[in-house]
Amino acid sequence: MPTMTDENGMEREISQEEFMEALASGGKITGIQQVITDKETGEELQKFDIPVAEDGSFDLFGGGLFGELFGDHRDLEEKIADAEDGDEDTMRELANLYLNGDEEVDPDPKRAVYWFTKLAELDNSDAQFNLGLHYAKGHGVERDFSKAAYWMERAAGNGDSDAPALLEKYNKAAAALGKVAYGDAQAQADLAGVLMGLAGSLAQAGTGRDYEEAFTLAEKSAAQNNGDGLWALALAYQHGRGVARNMEKAVDCYRRGAELGHAPSQHSLGCFYMRGDFLEENKSLAVELCRKSAEQGYALAEFFMAKVYETGDGVGENLDQALMWGEKAAEHGTPDVQYEVAKLYTYTGEDGKMIDADRARYWLSKAAERGHQMAYQMLNFAPMWQENNNNPDEDEVCTDDLPDGAPAWMKPMMRLTDLALENGLALALEGAEPSLDDVVSFAQFLAENGNEEAAAALDDFFAAVENME
Repeated sequence: MPTMTDENGMEREISQEEFMEALASGGKITGIQQVITDKETGEELQKFDIPVAEDGSFDLFGGGLFGELFGDHRDLEEKIADAEDGDEDTMRELANLYLNGDEEVDPDPKRAVYWFTKLAELDNSDAQFNLGLHYAKGHGVERDFSKAAYWMERAAGNGDSDAPALLEKYNKAAAALGKVAYGDAQAQADLAGVLMGLAGSLAQAGTGRDYEEAFTLAEKSAAQNNGDGLWALALAYQHGRGVARNMEKAVDCYRRGAELGHAPSQHSLGCFYMRGDFLEENKSLAVELCRKSAEQGYALAEFFMAKVYETGDGVGENLDQALMWGEKAAEHGTPDVQYEVAKLYTYTGEDGKMIDADRARYWLSKAAERGHQMAYQMLNFAPMWQENNNNPDEDEVCTDDLPDGAPAWMKPMMRLTDLALENGLALALEGAEPSLDDVVSFAQFLAENGNEEAAAALDDFFAAVENME
């Protein structure tokens, strides 16, 4: 029978009806037992505890009757024997078991590499990608960027979408290694940059070694006045990567890099002046620095320019300039940027229609192809794409503080998203990007549980949608 914890913290068995009510009300279910009874006598024959996963869900196939019938009851030695006989599923299971460990097996990076290698040699793209990470990190095997690049190339050839970018980085690191020993400043900066990015990969291996090596190399490169080295060193000081956090030194490195005309340093320094959170706010100087960076094709600076021209923050509001810089930024292929640029094109012109529905669809499609869920939802939100999708009275629907020409649905949709995220949607989705359906459903849940702000935001959103029909 299901059990419930009452208001006094005591557990008791509950009926099926009480169980369903608890589920509907969001009650915390602490345990489920599956009881097998004789149909004729009602005699209890067997009782199974259904295990609870870390996310609070119940693993029916890990326990209970299904687990008894279909669960994996092999011991470790049997699994190893099956894997050695060529069972690919068991190879994968063992590779991850030794990578992460469990209550019975300690993590063993060398054995994880052994099983990832056997599976990678069978042309499994996931194993090839993981093996590439292991060689790059030096986890369970000696660090070897050439071998890391080899396996990333194999993974890319088998369709892994993340492998090409890492292949480029590992080839860059392999090429830099031969020059670092001779004090080449650019090679030192290149390798520092790869190591700093690599620190976030394969969490089981930790970040310390990568950050420490990156800092040492960046310091040597910066001492030779190399822009990339100064920027890497600034990042290390700003975020405390491989060294104690020191904002004064970080800003000094950004400033030295900016004086050399280094685009990333110009952008980073500009952001400090724009925010005014460490340096005194100076939006004019921020825009000047970021414009110089953007004119060199630096994607983040191009997007910065698009946003300031959209909002008029630090410059005069100019949607044409926002679109020009937005197009440049979106061409770099970042889905979040493509989504934001698409939204610019949904602003309405003097005729009450979108500025350019075709360009909006184009960039939404590009972002959706890369897995951007909000872009996908917007692309398939039919009322947006109707020829006359704006009501003359739309200004009555939550349009305060919107940039000129923004459609009426945008403000309530963004308000709903913010409310949902602030009240736990990100936690509920375990960090995954929310879809429009997720946002609306969660906001409805909040409203049903007494959140008046969510209820008001929902009313505004549905009113805006109705006005578009």
